[in-house]
Amino acid sequence: MLKAFIASTCDDVDTLRQEIESCNSARSQPHVAGTVAVLNRLLILAHQIARISKSAAIEGAVSVKVLESNQMLVKLAWFLTLRQENTANLFSYIAKRSGSHSVRDALLFHIPVAEIETIVILHQVCPGQSWATYLNNLPSYLLGAEKSEAHPAETLAYTILILGCLYSVDGVRERTAGAREFSDIFASPGLSGLPTAMTDFLRFFTQETARRKSKRIKDPHLKKLAQFGLVAFQWCLVLARSSEEDAADNLLKQMFKQYSNKSNNMLDFFSPTTTEVPRFLDRQVGISELAPQPDDTDFHLFLKLTAFTLAVQPSIGSQDNERLRKFKLRKLSLVFSLLPNNGRDAGDDKPLLVEESKPLTVRDLGAVANRYLLFSTLYHYAPAGVKPEISKVRDLVEFGNAHDAVCTLALRCWASTVRSTIPQSAYAPELHELAVWIQDMIFKISDKLKEIPVADNDGLGGDGEESYVANAHRQNRETANSRLISIAKVYAEALDLCFGECQARYLLTGDRLPDLIRLCDARNGLDDRVISRIFDVLTAYLRKASGAPTDSVKMLRDDLREIVLTHLSRPRPPDDMLMMSMVETWYTLAHILVDGGNNTWDDYWSIWASYSIYRFGGGTDAARHCRVIMSSKIASNRAFVVSQIREFLTSWLTGILGPEDDIRFEHLLTNTLMKTFPDILGLGDLRRKLADGAPNFDLTRNDLIKHRLEIVRHVVRNVIQDAQSANELSCVASLTQLHAERLLETITSALKDTWGRLEGATRQAWTPFIHEVVFELSRYSFPTFRIDPWFLDPEDLELEDKVLHLERLFVCHLGISAQLDDEYAVATFRIACELAVVHDTTEDLIKHLATTFSASDVKYIDDEGRFMLDIPAQFRFIRAVFPVYIERVLDDRCPTVVLGPTVMAIATEICNRLETRVDLEDQPRMEQFAAMTVVLMSAAVKALQSTPCDYETAFGSALGALADLVCLCASVCSRWAHLHLLFPTSAATLALQENVQTYGLYVYEYACSALRLPCIPTDPNFWAAHSSSRVRSAKDFGFYLTDIESFNTEDVVALNKVARNDLEHSARELWTRAGPVWRYRRPGSSEWTLEPEGHKAEEVREDVRMAVQELLRALELLGVK
Repeated sequence: MLKAFIASTCDDVDTLRQEIESCNSARSQPHVAGTVAVLNRLLILAHQIARISKSAAIEGAVSVKVLESNQMLVKLAWFLTLRQENTANLFSYIAKRSGSHSVRDALLFHIPVAEIETIVILHQVCPGQSWATYLNNLPSYLLGAEKSEAHPAETLAYTILILGCLYSVDGVRERTAGAREFSDIFASPGLSGLPTAMTDFLRFFTQETARRKSKRIKDPHLKKLAQFGLVAFQWCLVLARSSEEDAADNLLKQMFKQYSNKSNNMLDFFSPTTTEVPRFLDRQVGISELAPQPDDTDFHLFLKLTAFTLAVQPSIGSQDNERLRKFKLRKLSLVFSLLPNNGRDAGDDKPLLVEESKPLTVRDLGAVANRYLLFSTLYHYAPAGVKPEISKVRDLVEFGNAHDAVCTLALRCWASTVRSTIPQSAYAPELHELAVWIQDMIFKISDKLKEIPVADNDGLGGDGEESYVANAHRQNRETANSRLISIAKVYAEALDLCFGECQARYLLTGDRLPDLIRLCDARNGLDDRVISRIFDVLTAYLRKASGAPTDSVKMLRDDLREIVLTHLSRPRPPDDMLMMSMVETWYTLAHILVDGGNNTWDDYWSIWASYSIYRFGGGTDAARHCRVIMSSKIASNRAFVVSQIREFLTSWLTGILGPEDDIRFEHLLTNTLMKTFPDILGLGDLRRKLADGAPNFDLTRNDLIKHRLEIVRHVVRNVIQDAQSANELSCVASLTQLHAERLLETITSALKDTWGRLEGATRQAWTPFIHEVVFELSRYSFPTFRIDPWFLDPEDLELEDKVLHLERLFVCHLGISAQLDDEYAVATFRIACELAVVHDTTEDLIKHLATTFSASDVKYIDDEGRFMLDIPAQFRFIRAVFPVYIERVLDDRCPTVVLGPTVMAIATEICNRLETRVDLEDQPRMEQFAAMTVVLMSAAVKALQSTPCDYETAFGSALGALADLVCLCASVCSRWAHLHLLFPTSAATLALQENVQTYGLYVYEYACSALRLPCIPTDPNFWAAHSSSRVRSAKDFGFYLTDIESFNTEDVVALNKVARNDLEHSARELWTRAGPVWRYRRPGSSEWTLEPEGHKAEEVREDVRMAVQELLRALELLGVK
């Protein structure tokens, strides 16, 4: 009965199958979706019949019939499911389900539910043969008898499609994993058929590529295949992420065989050659991020697939030792099979031939890069206990002879291996092996560097073979130095990653650590940049060495001491980078010993302490720079510095006030002091002011040079402000007011010392800075501090330019009027004029003194808005001193003939700047100004009265002085007119009107008569009666000229007397005359000769005519013309 039933049912199944075939032949209108749904039920029925037949042990013809019927049914199911009309929808569906942005996805498609159901059913019920067998035979099912062999790309595509459909069904992995032990029908498909399909496709693609290249054929079909290949690799990763843990092992081994084939040489199949590290490996991401990305190359996808397969954890209980052992063995087998030098055609373990003496193509470099990337992937993602040995990659190339680009790849692999090792504390031996590896890199390059002759820089610019060889040697040395710098930089970065001293020690103490330290010796002639980087390596270790044995740290200190000494005593000073690195290492080492109680900071900071770098260097410039750097680091230790605060501040101020070329690292000390001691001398406020709102502000060297005047002013003001307010200078008790005032002595001593060390233009540029600082000091009265007389003595020949400090004579001491030393002020002014004349710097002097006396420059306004100069004292000085030089400007027997024009130019400029004065709206002050200008005008009139009005044979200098006198008077007249308009009711101003008008008319008629210019005289009858200019001037052109001296107070008269005596003394002792030539000689200095300038008479006469026109316009303002 059962046998007959099975046979009958089998016949019915065959009949129905035949009907389905006839309805869905190539010539009929397809109704695949509905037909496939029926076929799916038929497949299940046939499967049940086969199981019953097998369980009932039915044999013979019926059994064969059942098997053949099922095979035919499976073949039909594949044919209908994978018809061309369905594949596009199936691919779009699985792409959508994969969640990958890099796999092509269709926007509009219908979900082929029936077809997916068919594939799942076939996966679970395929009778008689394995699932892999059916996938391998799939092309024959689809192509039938019309095509004997499938295209490798089609086979690979259908394999991916079917596996994608299986893994797209929700929960298939969980269901198959849970049922694995109970029924073989729920076994996971793994990646069945994919290794074979991928291998065939890669072989086909490689062969086609080689064939077309040999025939130089450009085939767009090959480009399409490459695009498909890249997508296929993406799908391999997607499928692997969906399958069970070790499903991709065989696929990876087969792919690696194709990559390592000698004809391919580990290069990408479908992507351009590149040496870039894929982002996932550079970031060493976790397994969840190992997904396809749009910019992945095929080799990068292979690496991701490798990483995922190695990193995925088995779903086995921790107690299942046997299964864990098998899992580990499988991973070991995979790692061994994928080692870069274990490929099919890799041959023995000899290094790759990439010597720098031979050409290196991009493809060769890419092949080496891929090998290193593969090792880095294996090492990072392989589970503990199955990681590859570092020796397998260390000797992949001969580092000392390899191309520079290849060395970069090896170093990159080393860094990646370190980053993978450090998080795993159990891998100390590997860290030691990595230390041996990188130190070997260093010494291979340094040994190579010793063999390269040092090129003579003098011969680099020549011609011929010698120049070519010298340039080649220079370039080779530069390449080797750059390589050493890169190695040491990576080494230091790796040490920074260590979690503690133990790891750092293993990574540092390779086989040649002592040799590495000795490599820094200056006598080895290594480039400073390289030595600096090696010091950075030692520093990186010391930062982790807080728990290191004290004896080992002291031994390292002794070794480094000798090294540092060789650099500080060498003829050519070390460069800035090396000094920074040396001191950083020394400070870090000192920090360990100080924290451990073995030393104090004083042992390393004091100038002559046992371990002071300054002492090592014997006080050289390099030693001084290193001490500044060391101070900037020690200054962050507040507990120590408070006991040495005066010494630190003294050292700091001395440094920042040194010559500009000597300032190298003082900005570092400045930054540290402002941060660590914001409560001392208002340094916190200073930092905020300099930052001007910038966050995390730090001064640079250029910033310090730019702002050091502002810094010094800040220190001076804080010393005096704290003294006057009786406040403590800071919470540091050791910084007393006396100590603070001694800082002012430090400032002046540094200014004087720096001036003495400079010469020429640099000294001249430094002098204004000195005056600015001394000007600031002059504003205050200190209990004990006094300004060094060297800055104040106008007769001191060492600082001739310091006459520019005349402005300090009129400084207000915080609201208290200036106490002018008349004799000192007069001598200073006279020397200023004398030196300006003999040095031909009168223009600078005029500009400077006009600024000082015109009360118009904002630089004289302090932070509280007060004007820092005593204006009444200036008025007194001008009224008393200037007339002494103006009155005798035309007297060729007195040196005023050469000094007077400068004084007149200053006076004229002071008058011209009336509108910009800060006190312009102060009526009493402007009345004083008006009186002062009339006194100057009176002096000009006296100069003319004392000189006969006959300029026919006068020297050009006399005509020039006449033009200056007229200009001065014109300026006074216009200024009085302006003030009268500004203060029309001012009685004091009106009282001067008669004098101004009279003096103005007198000067006008004098100048016109002297040069016989057209003139409109005030009294035509007088002019008609006296036709001679000499007679007119002798009779004052008919004017009654009142004496203005009655306006002067007793103190002005006294100062005027001092100025006259000083000028007469100078004329007797310092000046001599031989005709029109004047000679000037100060005691202890050389003699200067002043010859008359060769002015053209007509040019000077034109100057006088222009001055007269200007005076005429001023007289019109006065209403007298």
